[in-house]
Parts: sequence; C-alpha cells; structure tokens
Amino acid sequence: MAMKQQFVFFFWFVDWSAISLGVSLNLKPLHVEIHLPFGFIKIGMVYKNYKPMNYESVKHRGFGLMERYL
Repeated sequence: MAMKQQFVFFFWFVDWSAISLGVSLNLKPLHVEIHLPFGFIKIGMVYKNYKPMNYESVKHRGFGLMERYL
C-alpha cells in the first residue's frame, strides 16, 4: 500500500533546554531538518498520518506551512 506524502515547511519548538546544532537529511521521504537551539526547521516531504493522542497539548510548538498535522 502506497503512503501518501505532503510538502511541509515549519519550525518545531522542542524545549528551552534543548541545545542542538546541525543538519539532518532523510532520503525517504526526502526532507531536511535544520537543528537550532530550542527546536528545528523541517523542509521537504513527509508521510501523512493521523494526529497523536497528545496533539492538543503540544500543537502550540509548531508553526509554518503544512505543519505536520494541520
């Protein structure tokens, strides 16, 4: 069964204590994550899926175009 994909571009806030710098490249589905202090930026394709059960408590952390569960 083929998984549906969609384009995303968003910033996800992790935590004030998360200090991470770097770049992550994933080839399937093709996307790049740019890790910054306090969060990361994701650009590329992701597989569409359902919202996790705790989405209401964490939805304020994401901001951007087609944030994963909008």
